[in-house]
Amino acid sequence: MDSEEKEQARLATYLDAKGYVWFHVPNGGHRNKVAAFRMKQAGQRKGAPDCILISGEGGAPLPRPIAIELKRVSGGSLSKHQKYFLGEMERCGWDTFVAKGSQAAIDWLVEKIEKAANEEKSEENE
Repeated sequence: MDSEEKEQARLATYLDAKGYVWFHVPNGGHRNKVAAFRMKQAGQRKGAPDCILISGEGGAPLPRPIAIELKRVSGGSLSKHQKYFLGEMERCGWDTFVAKGSQAAIDWLVEKIEKAANEEKSEENE
């Protein structure tokens, strides 16, 4: 079973290769008390999603900003803080997705982008 860290690395490789403009929120991992205190002072928030996508492949605009919370393929569940963040983002018009592994995130993105492209073509033909 792959760790969430390995899944994140796979997703990062895909997003970079496709030219997405995005960033990872490094909330996980173990830190000493001083580092944890400094990160909290600097604005780290429990529950912030793992990946924030600003633009799509090759810098193409996205229909809506995207937040992805990445979990291991097997196991892993959302914390109350993660549920809160994702809910607030959806309320504000973001697309959010909880992915069980990097491949699930990639599949969702491909479907999302293809659907948006098809809707755009349909509107142009009207």
